[in-house]
Amino acid sequence: MQLQVIQLIIFSFFIVFFFVSEHYLERKYHPYDKPQPLLTPHFAAAIIGAFLEHIIEMICFPGLKQHSTTFFVGLILTILGDLMRKTGIITLGRNFTLKISTKKRDEHELVTHGIYSKIRNPSYTGWYIWTVGSQIMLCNPVCTILFTGICWFFFADRIKYEDAYLQSFFKEQFEEYKNSVWSGIPFVP
Repeated sequence: MQLQVIQLIIFSFFIVFFFVSEHYLERKYHPYDKPQPLLTPHFAAAIIGAFLEHIIEMICFPGLKQHSTTFFVGLILTILGDLMRKTGIITLGRNFTLKISTKKRDEHELVTHGIYSKIRNPSYTGWYIWTVGSQIMLCNPVCTILFTGICWFFFADRIKYEDAYLQSFFKEQFEEYKNSVWSGIPFVP
């Protein structure tokens, strides 16, 4: 029972840290823009689902939640995913926005240095790893499978959508970059 409670406390901390740090970074780089909502209905439903699965399984199948190795693997993935996301956001600086830019701003540049020289979408990759890692940390088998699939489809679609705008903004420069750097999400070109 003790590990199960620790899992919930750490997951709660990661949720709070995620929202506070994302809000802080958005305000840091865009202090005069209208803040974008971080907690969408889909994200709220995912968080509630993760808590519910954990609590129901904790009561009905307590042995399922007592795998300390699985917990630590998930914890490490969650931390690494958040570090990757924040590194990507900080590297982008003023180019970072929560909402995909559909118009090129004068100061908008294609960032290809730092973590972006290895992964084209480190903030998406980090968020993906964070999301799946958090469910592994909770020993939530149902949410681990669901989050892996749902997030993959979400990011595959979002990357395609964002790439189209980046292609229109940066033409050949983006095409060359896209062809030489991995998207960061498995099976997404």
